Amino acid sequence: MKYKKGSEIKIDNYIFVWLSIIEDINYVLVLRLLKAFNLLENLYNTSNNKYLFRSILVQNNIKLSNKIFSSLTSLDVKEKAKEIYNNLLNQNINFINIFSNDYPYELKSVINAPILICYFGNINLLRKKKVYIYKSSDINENKYSKICSKLFSLNNVICINKEKDTGTITFLDVDLFNKDFLFSSNFSPCNLYILSPINSSCKCELLASLTDYLLILNASYNKIIYRLTYNMLDFGKEILVVPGDIQDKNCYFSNYLLKEGASVVLNEEDIQDIFKS
Repeated sequence: MKYKKGSEIKIDNYIFVWLSIIEDINYVLVLRLLKAFNLLENLYNTSNNKYLFRSILVQNNIKLSNKIFSSLTSLDVKEKAKEIYNNLLNQNINFINIFSNDYPYELKSVINAPILICYFGNINLLRKKKVYIYKSSDINENKYSKICSKLFSLNNVICINKEKDTGTITFLDVDLFNKDFLFSSNFSPCNLYILSPINSSCKCELLASLTDYLLILNASYNKIIYRLTYNMLDFGKEILVVPGDIQDKNCYFSNYLLKEGASVVLNEEDIQDIFKS
């Protein structure tokens, strides 16, 4: 089945699991390989013949590192991918591959975007407005609870990485591509759990692409919040900030964002106004 822009491609997701466990395989390279081999199934089958595989790569001017070439042509890697794929299926894990219509559009602009997103639960939650709440560990819990309660009271808003019985989206940092990976049976199918591999180099990009708003209650400067904020802005998403004490180092970065033009959140009513539409 050929790749056609704007159409759904139904390719066995096992192949995407196989490609995903190979380090340094990215979206751009997958597109080049797809163009050379016409079908991903052809890529997979031809990789069993090293000489033919290399010949097609040379004909299409595709240069692979020795590490990637060895992994693509390795029977051991294929067997590991089968074990992982079957394990995920047995645990009712679902897949969104990079050619799926459900794959986040913004994420395709990231060179290291994951070619496969694995999830469990209610994928329809992605269609609602989504807000990711960031806070430092020492924030006033009363203020935090009030804001979260207001968000939870809004039917059209989904909170990310905030515990609730139903209607939340959680990013789980797991070693997904370990063949012995075991998913918790305690997770509710009413929520959505997105399983991002620990070794993913674009975890912040994935989060930013799926989130509509970043709500920062307070933040000191650190690489994680800086990168997440950068990615949110790069994707054209809105940054919301609760002002903090100018003498508190844990509010330095959040106050800086206010100075740079982030939207101000002073109370729960502001939350209501922002998400009312």
